[in-house]
Amino acid sequence: MKNTNKKPKTIGEWLDWAEEQGYEWAKEAREETVRLSGERRLDGFAGTLFHAVYRMFGWHESIKGIDHWDEVAKSVEFLHV
Repeated sequence: MKNTNKKPKTIGEWLDWAEEQGYEWAKEAREETVRLSGERRLDGFAGTLFHAVYRMFGWHESIKGIDHWDEVAKSVEFLHV
């Protein structure tokens, strides 16, 4: 995300932000989103990082599985940016 004063609005922007903040799972999340849901999914609206993680792809289709992404989502659920 180039403008750090702008709040992320898309799944892709949230994943960019998460990677910039040092969240180790963010790069993998982007790769899985593109692999499972396609590049266009990154343009989908997400009001929060939790919302982005929840909507990026079907967790059951991911290599890491539902439990992994559920833990990621829980770790950012109450984060306010």
